[in-house]
Amino acid sequence: MSDAKPLILGPALDPQETERSLACLGAIALPNAVKIVVTRGKYDAGAAAKTFNIDSGYPAEIALLQTLATWAGRDHRSDPCFRDGYDLFCIRRLLDRHAGFAQLLLMRDCAGVEQQWPEMLARAADDLFAVSAGDGRNLLVNLADPRSGALLDLAWSLYRSGAAYAIAPYSLGAAMVIAREALDAVA
Repeated sequence: MSDAKPLILGPALDPQETERSLACLGAIALPNAVKIVVTRGKYDAGAAAKTFNIDSGYPAEIALLQTLATWAGRDHRSDPCFRDGYDLFCIRRLLDRHAGFAQLLLMRDCAGVEQQWPEMLARAADDLFAVSAGDGRNLLVNLADPRSGALLDLAWSLYRSGAAYAIAPYSLGAAMVIAREALDAVA
């Protein structure tokens, strides 16, 4: 799978975020990357990226995540835990429909990505995933590793069950570490 392309995903909950994600994706020039922006409904991204309509088929998981955020006393529109769960749902749904990618980059902050890319690739090769330096908003998953699907499933289960709200201090990186440790424990 060495010739497989990296997948760069720009998340979005609303049209404004879709526009921001599209601008961010347009600013990234990683070789051979396939760029996809998540949408909620029809959206024309032009040649800058492909679109992936997350609302297609009316998935119940999004309402579940919103309910869990409400039960946890969080505003689902701005809560980092909800957003990470939502983005993991989008990743899993997209990968269920499309295969053949070597890496997946969840792109939330495009500043410095091209400079961070080699270091993140090296860390993901050793540890299945890497979060970007600094605020850890970008996530790189090594999809070439056969354990990556199980890792994403275990991470998703933390959000689907509401257990991610008990992670303190919370971060996507912390949730991914828990999922990796669970994967290592059963291996």
